[in-house]
Amino acid sequence: EDLGFEFLEELIWDKSAISSPVARFMRIHETISVLRNGNKPINKIRINKVEYNLINNPQAVIQDIKCISAGLKKIKTMQELQNFIDNEYLHIDKKVKHELVYKAGYLKEQNRSAAALHSLTNGKVLNSIIRVRKEYNTQHPTQKPVKMMQHLIRLSSNKDDLILDPFMGSGSTGVACVKTGRKFTGIEIDAEYFDIACDRIKEAHSQTQDLFL
Repeated sequence: EDLGFEFLEELIWDKSAISSPVARFMRIHETISVLRNGNKPINKIRINKVEYNLINNPQAVIQDIKCISAGLKKIKTMQELQNFIDNEYLHIDKKVKHELVYKAGYLKEQNRSAAALHSLTNGKVLNSIIRVRKEYNTQHPTQKPVKMMQHLIRLSSNKDDLILDPFMGSGSTGVACVKTGRKFTGIEIDAEYFDIACDRIKEAHSQTQDLFL
């Protein structure tokens, strides 16, 4: 507060693994405080719905596949297929269940199969509980998953923004910045971890460049 920051939100990292096997209470989460200096809003971001549900709710993936398959079986023309892919709010078959959705100021009927496909394509909106499994074989005792750091970076910044990590550790934030197109400055007091971070960030740069070769 003395530096002009205001508290915006508290997030939960559900890491699905206990922090310490000798603790009296098996804690499997960490809290994340989101603060802001200025009036910059939090971004609304979407994450891979299939990847998320495979970890947290595999049954939901099965239901989506069944729902999409049921809709595809009813398609008879290329125009119906295009409408299905575009998620146009049209009837494909009266026997297929529909639901009311709000679009362009009106309630319209939407084919549930098309809606399921559209949801998978667009991804799931990130909520206040971030479920990313704790990484194993890490190089730092409190190393954070790169995937989670990517979510937080995309939530709080835009491409080409500069991200500062004053406690860089083994460099997960730096690797996440490379993967999300951000600039990065890291500070680390331990020379060994600093070198590990530099190696991981260089490797991430190399892998990113390989994607465009």
